[in-house]
Amino acid sequence: MRPGNLIQRQGVLSFTLVRAVDFLGPPSLARCPGWRPNFVGYGPRKQARMSMEANADPERRTLSEFMSERSGILAVDKPTGISSHAVVDRVRKAIVAEARGQGIEVRKLLSVKCGHGGTLDPLASGVLILAIGTATKKTKFFLSGRKTYVGSAELGSETDTQDSLGETTRKSEYSHITREDVESVLDGFRGEVLQTPPAFSAKMVKGKRAYELARQGEEVKLEPRKVVISRLELASFENPHFEILVECSGGTYIRTLIQDIARALNSCAHMTALRRTAQGPLTLEDTMPLNGKACADTVFKYVEEARAKVDPYLHEAMMKEAELQRNVP
Repeated sequence: MRPGNLIQRQGVLSFTLVRAVDFLGPPSLARCPGWRPNFVGYGPRKQARMSMEANADPERRTLSEFMSERSGILAVDKPTGISSHAVVDRVRKAIVAEARGQGIEVRKLLSVKCGHGGTLDPLASGVLILAIGTATKKTKFFLSGRKTYVGSAELGSETDTQDSLGETTRKSEYSHITREDVESVLDGFRGEVLQTPPAFSAKMVKGKRAYELARQGEEVKLEPRKVVISRLELASFENPHFEILVECSGGTYIRTLIQDIARALNSCAHMTALRRTAQGPLTLEDTMPLNGKACADTVFKYVEEARAKVDPYLHEAMMKEAELQRNVP
């Protein structure tokens, strides 16, 4: 074999090995004594990163190790005026700041896994479940699980969003409605009922969120779906305002329920406020207040305190899921 071919073959071999190292993960190989990366075929930024990983302290913890010790479920008392995604961002930033403070490299914010287990609109407040780290795989058990709400409503008008943030689409007489009238129609909404999700919702339609299409002026038609309302009570009534207490399954829209109750009274109404008081096993008493900037120490304190309720709940939910899967033909 000629020297020129030998050099060329070595170059190809060296390039191939570096790509394999990159795929398998340089940090693990960097802890092997004597290992040094070959930077053939990489740009300066890639070379700098690989050099840093190759010379990393073997005792230095990784982000995965840091998060494995802190994964869990957090209940936050979400205030009105901010989105559920904004709450997730605050908690994620607190975790990232804590990790970096301990000398752990975090390249970007989204490197920390954190998500919510059932959104609350900006108008709504109360229990918002967040899953941190590996617990994000368990959010489905909170999305479909039971929830409790207190919903406030005003008789006399409907809006396109079914709440006070929307444009008025219809008005109707309401002065004749009494507390007894409202209580008389509630029984028709208890148990398993069909409910049509609102156009301004996060349901997917043709690959887009329904609210995105509705904001563009497109007509959004969603199919009715079964929901279970296990508890429905009239908490207060002072015409035109009333409050209802609802315990229901995941996927229930309280603003739609309020609108349907008013229509059953031959009138109309829209939701003015909503507070989630419980989700799964966690209640307002278990929530972390969100006052300003979140603190990682406080976040992990509430995660640990929630385990006593969350672990048995998840165990029972997973057992039920396994039983259903066994019964599938």
